[in-house]
Formats: sequence, structure tokens, C-alpha cells
Amino acid sequence: MPSTVTQVFAPAVFQRVFRESPRSTLHFRTWHDAIYEDLDRGVVDLVFFARSTPLTALHTEHLLDDRFVCVLSADHPLAERPAIALEEYLDATHVIVGTLGERQTAIEQRLDDLRERRRAGLTIPYHSLALRSVPGTRLILTLPARLLVEQRPDPGIRILPAPEEIRPLGYQMAWHPRLDGDLGQRWLRNAIRAVTAELPEPAQH
Repeated sequence: MPSTVTQVFAPAVFQRVFRESPRSTLHFRTWHDAIYEDLDRGVVDLVFFARSTPLTALHTEHLLDDRFVCVLSADHPLAERPAIALEEYLDATHVIVGTLGERQTAIEQRLDDLRERRRAGLTIPYHSLALRSVPGTRLILTLPARLLVEQRPDPGIRILPAPEEIRPLGYQMAWHPRLDGDLGQRWLRNAIRAVTAELPEPAQH
């Protein structure tokens, strides 16, 4: 799993698995460039990712959607707007959470499609650190809304919808076709489906 997916539903998956099958053993790995080769070689059983298109060589299943929001300091010039237009967004300075290298791929890919770029004022690898970096600055942080479900109210920040051009994100689960009928795999996939179906919807901003 990449870090975004990890934060959204991995803990709930772990809890359900060990509640229903306490003698199970899970090996959780972070995302890396050779993850799909590991899946093909049988080193990895399931992969999770966030993107809008399935992987054609694998059995891929859509689990849930997420929309992007912008986190700003409460004293940011745009903080009292009901929404941020794309032009204002591109004129701003951003915190980039480097999900792959130094790119926040879901956002950068969409801006690439629009032939636009945003300016990075700060690039860091962790979402939690990114949140703590916003108050008192002119930076804008763009995150999937589900990452903020457990965020405590903070008078130092404002949360606004991302520009409508930055489309929602789809969380996907994928596995090798040879594992489609494996009983243990099927049980685990069903547990994950149950967990993601029960996740609360993020608050509207």
C-alpha cells in the first residue's frame, strides 16, 4: 500500500483480520517500484493503490472513492473563500507530499493533463508532517478528504474543497489472476470489502 491507502483503511483491516482469524500472519510492505513484479512472482498477494484506471494484467476491484480538499492556515488570504478556483490554486505556493519521488502523483498527473503546474514551497514524505506545516504559512496542502476523518478541530487551519478540476481519487485492490479462486485470498478480499464498505464518509467542506 502507498501511504495514503495505509492511513485510510489499513488499521481497520488489521483489526478485522485478527478479530476473525487471530492465528493469521500478515506481512505488510510499503510501496516500491517493483511491487507489480513481486505480485507476478508470488511474493505479494494483494496490492492497494489510488488511481482512476485499473491495471489490465491484474484482477482489479474498486473499493471506494475520495475527494481532494485543501488545507490552509486560518490567516491565509484564501481561507475565507467558499472554494478555491484553479487559477488561484496555481498562483499559490504548495506543500507537496511526495507519494512517488517528489510528486504527489494523483494531483500532478491531473495538472499535467491540463498542461499546468503548481509551485512547491515545501516537499515532504509524510502526510502528518504536512498537516503540521501549514498553520502560520501561506502554503496550501492538498489531501484526500478521508485522511482528515480523525483530524481534531483546529482553529489554526481551514479546510476547503479543492478546485473542481482536481477530480476524486479511486482506491483500488488488485491481485494476480492465479489467486482468484484461492480460499484464503477470497476470505481476505471479502474482509477488506466489508471494512471499506463500513468506512464513514468524510465531512463535506
